[in-house]
Amino acid sequence: MAATGVSGLRFTVRYPEGRVEVLTVDSDKVLVGSGAHCEIRLPAEHAAVEHMEVTMSLGGANAQARAVDRLPTINGVEFMQSPVMADSVVVIGAC
Repeated sequence: MAATGVSGLRFTVRYPEGRVEVLTVDSDKVLVGSGAHCEIRLPAEHAAVEHMEVTMSLGGANAQARAVDRLPTINGVEFMQSPVMADSVVVIGAC
């Protein structure tokens, strides 16, 4: 999953079976997880109800993990909080 800040936050989501979705969320805050209230929903077998939050500010995009038992990664490194660049690859489960 990659995020860019062009007219909202844009994500390219790649699912384990090969399906790809490009999603643009017109908000400065995006919740990613398996919960029905999340702006980006992932399968429950890969993501916690609220797995990660991405926020956009003047300083750029930042990600914060909300699921501490299955930390997401950015470019292969687990994180609790991290900046997200346009070409960053964020992985949650197998997505």
